Amino acid sequence: MGWRMDSLIHHLQCTACGNVYPDDLEHQSCTECRKPLEVRYDLRPSAASLPRAWSGRGAYLWRYRELLPLREARNLVTLGEGCTPLLRVPRWERQFRLHRVFVKDEGQNPTGSFKARGMAVVVAKAKEMGAKRIALATLGNAGVAAAAYAAAARLKAHVFMPSDTPEAFSSECEHYGAAVHRVDGALDHAAMVMSQDKEARRAYNVGTFRQPYRLEGKKTMGFELWEQMDGNLPDIILYPTGSGTGIAALWRAFSELEEAGMLKNGKKPRLVAVQPDGCAPIVKAFREKAAQTERWENPETIALGLRVPSPLGDTLALHALYDSDGFALSVSDYEIRQAMREMAAGAGVFPAPEGAATLAALRMLQESEKIPSSASVVLINAATGDRYVELL
Repeated sequence: MGWRMDSLIHHLQCTACGNVYPDDLEHQSCTECRKPLEVRYDLRPSAASLPRAWSGRGAYLWRYRELLPLREARNLVTLGEGCTPLLRVPRWERQFRLHRVFVKDEGQNPTGSFKARGMAVVVAKAKEMGAKRIALATLGNAGVAAAAYAAAARLKAHVFMPSDTPEAFSSECEHYGAAVHRVDGALDHAAMVMSQDKEARRAYNVGTFRQPYRLEGKKTMGFELWEQMDGNLPDIILYPTGSGTGIAALWRAFSELEEAGMLKNGKKPRLVAVQPDGCAPIVKAFREKAAQTERWENPETIALGLRVPSPLGDTLALHALYDSDGFALSVSDYEIRQAMREMAAGAGVFPAPEGAATLAALRMLQESEKIPSSASVVLINAATGDRYVELL
């Protein structure tokens, strides 16, 4: 690499108690309360130069390198992730009587989902800190991304996934050279089995909130929206929510932009968490005005990426929803199936069930008159629907 990373990373901080830690392999969660850590940056006075620097760089995630945690360019790992299209859909603007409606199509990332963002950053950081192998429990897309980026970084990947995950996911992981372990039960069961596996316990855990770096890659969606909309963020963002990291990452991005003085009028979007009726712990907690979730028993949905009974990002996601004056709502699998067809035919985007859930939720919000006609709305399609064909 012919350039420096120029990261403004300063320290790690506990998201619960506020304890401060150095950025190193030894500190990946709070040693006192065991809660997740977050990366903190020294935003000023360098922030004024960021927009000009970003605009002069290539169309990939690492254009935002000042606000990413990698210190040395030689450790960078990339498959060309990020800078996915923001597609305006006039047909839906007329149908839903809204000012502007967009789809942010994360299915166009390498490995077909937004998980590529987080894995690009966390695998690069694992490499920088000297890790030789990585491990995670996954519902599918994160495992594929982890396997691909581990291959690019020449690290060994151990992927644990529920046994009813479609074969397309495990097969692709194996083609990337990962060791795949299929586990009976839900995601939290797969994580438990991984914690007892001898090889996996020697690996660097790249699972959700097991370290602070995956969130950093995911937040670049927010930076991209800011650039793609010329500094005018949308009024409302609908996000398919499983572990809660996507919602938390967007709110983190907007908060960093605000702290850097880059938001016009200080306006941040209202966030909407969308979950399936068969697994909606964040929706339930939001309706009860709770600070955290309770485990959702017997989770069941075709939107496998949202089948997370115990979301590790629940506290941060709920905080983002409350702070943004947002919503949380659930939709049925039937509505998701219908929305998959409608998103494909109406926007030219073949969505995963998770992304389609946002269109079903938009209809629900519009019918309940919770969105003003003057609003600009962004739906996040988290992944391509290609791997889900057997479920349909």
